[in-house]
Amino acid sequence: QKLKLRDYSHFTVVFFACIIGVSLVAAALLFSCDKYNNRHLPRGYVRDESFVEKDNKLALGALGGNSGALGGNSAYSFLIGKSWVGRIIAVVTVAVQLAMLF
Repeated sequence: QKLKLRDYSHFTVVFFACIIGVSLVAAALLFSCDKYNNRHLPRGYVRDESFVEKDNKLALGALGGNSGALGGNSAYSFLIGKSWVGRIIAVVTVAVQLAMLF
C-alpha cells in the first residue's frame, strides 16, 4: 500500500527490476575490486595462456572431476565440459524441462 503497487504483476516487475539492479551494482563493484587487487600485475599476466589454461583445468576439476567439490555427477560438468554431445544433452534437457513447465 505504501509503495503504490497496483497489483501482483506490478509488484513482480518492480521486484525483478530491483534484483537486476542490485546484481548489476554487485557485478560492477566486484569488477572494480578485481581490477584494484590486480593492479600490480603486468598487463598481459592475467590473460596469459598458461594462466588461463590452469584456471580452466581447476574449474573443470572442481565441477566435473571425481575429486572435485561437486563430484562427477554434477549437471554443470555437461555444460562446461569439452564434449559437444554433453552440451547438447544438457541443453535438450533444459528445453524439455521448460516445455513441461508450460
